[in-house]
Amino acid sequence: MRLILATQGTLGDHLPMVGLAQHLMEYGFEVRLACNREMHAFVQAAGVQPLTFGMPLASVQACEKALFWDHWQYPPQDHIWSEKIEKSLSSDVRSLIKFLRPGDVLVGAKNLFFL
Repeated sequence: MRLILATQGTLGDHLPMVGLAQHLMEYGFEVRLACNREMHAFVQAAGVQPLTFGMPLASVQACEKALFWDHWQYPPQDHIWSEKIEKSLSSDVRSLIKFLRPGDVLVGAKNLFFL
């Protein structure tokens, strides 16, 4: 069975999906991981084939909007940034469909917006 696992976010969002991909591959599944470009080297080093998906989000981008990651506070300006991410991701999910082949299964992390 062929699977495409999809996630977005920073390294902590990608680690569980990389581990899941590795275990599934051990059991004979053909797995590709849809992730942002910033995570490709990490995903490839783990032996998983990456697919480009989502907006770049690594330490530089996370530090630029550090308040966004403080979920105890939610300033209004960060809400605008969140809407921008949601709009981008919903568009990216639609474009991810082009990677699917007959028989593929798309599995998304709970932090994705499927519209």
